[in-house]
Amino acid sequence: MRQKLQLNVERRRLLLFLFTVFSVYLFWSILLPVNAAPDEPMRFQIPYFIYQNGRLPVGYEPQILDPNWGFSYAFLPYLSGILSAVFIKIVSFFTTELAALYIAARFTSVLCSTVTAYFCYKLSKEWFPGPERWMFMGLVLFLPQFAFCSSYYNNESISVMSIAMILYCWVSGTKENWPIKRCALFAVALSICFLSYYNAYGFILCSAILFILCVAFQGDRKIHWKPLFGKGFFIVGIVAVLAGWWFVRNYLLYDGDFLGRSALNLCGEQHAIDALKPSMRQSLRDQGYSLPDMLKNTSWIEYSFKSFIAYFGWMDVWVTDWLYRAFLFLFGLAGAGLLLRCKNAVRRLKAAFASRPLQTRRQIFLHGAMLLAMGITLFLSMYYSYTSDYQPQGRYLMPLLIPLMYYVTVGLRSAFSFAARVLKRPKLEQTLSGAVFACMALALAFSIGTAVIPAYFS
Repeated sequence: MRQKLQLNVERRRLLLFLFTVFSVYLFWSILLPVNAAPDEPMRFQIPYFIYQNGRLPVGYEPQILDPNWGFSYAFLPYLSGILSAVFIKIVSFFTTELAALYIAARFTSVLCSTVTAYFCYKLSKEWFPGPERWMFMGLVLFLPQFAFCSSYYNNESISVMSIAMILYCWVSGTKENWPIKRCALFAVALSICFLSYYNAYGFILCSAILFILCVAFQGDRKIHWKPLFGKGFFIVGIVAVLAGWWFVRNYLLYDGDFLGRSALNLCGEQHAIDALKPSMRQSLRDQGYSLPDMLKNTSWIEYSFKSFIAYFGWMDVWVTDWLYRAFLFLFGLAGAGLLLRCKNAVRRLKAAFASRPLQTRRQIFLHGAMLLAMGITLFLSMYYSYTSDYQPQGRYLMPLLIPLMYYVTVGLRSAFSFAARVLKRPKLEQTLSGAVFACMALALAFSIGTAVIPAYFS
């Protein structure tokens, strides 16, 4: 009876939390004017085209080509556009006002980020036994920039949702030895990721590596081929059905270019204004700079960090500097906590290997996969700015948000635990974890109240 009561209380907390984040994201999506978010007008043409024509657009459709850049985003995966077209169609029964159709398209982002919140809750139960669970969820879901990405039509929100699902499958799969039910969810998550955003593809690569290492090698010095191929082909089959059609379609439409990148550049070369043609735009690499030069001599690191925290609009609406410094302090404190935790890491690993060698090995594989996926995401953002179009924007780093905040939470928990031991106050860790959650909620409210609303309604 007592356990059932606790379960009901926990369920109510979850529903209240999901309703809260859904309401905040929806409120921001309604608050945001038309043409007030990066790339949204250009991306909006895709669901609007589907709504008007009842079919998927080809990349070089004249109706959706940008008059300046000369290409469209229909060359790239647009699962979010297909979903948004459904919501636009529903809203069109009541009104066809442009602002209302924009809000309808944005509902995909609102919904995807709410699903992300649910899987963050599931992850927090796997990762953290105590009050730091809510600290982790606050760090992810109340981050002002993530909330902004959840309020307008883009590919970031659906890619983060797919990554939340993938990470949940990683964590639970390594514990449960990848049952078929988990493999099915894993396949769906990978399919969504394939159809969301190329910046998130590092998680697909690391998914394959982690799955092979965990399923093929089970601690008995032999390779388990049967479960590897059985479960592996089961996952690949589902992904091929749910996501493979897109790449086959690209292959047929764009002369073998299954990713659509080359076709996009060719379209831009043919239709863009002269100054924006790919052949006329010189990247930093073309100008003779090295990648370290870009990181050292430009503001790439500063703008990427700040726009990962809270840069709104077209990177022209920002919050007061002390908020960025507060996040920098928080990350620094987490880094110090991780160093404290790593101090006795070798001893803990030896003890863990002695008691549970298979699970410990899988945990090492899991953390290796998360760190590698984060590194790939960071590298892709840097490489794009260096070789193609210099855009230090935090939204390109959103795929690494959840694993990053996991390590931030681990670091903060370690730092708070150390402080509680030194000060001999056992409940200090719980108090500080709750304070971080509250501060994240306040940071989000502060960002909307002092930056967003004044920018559009002053």
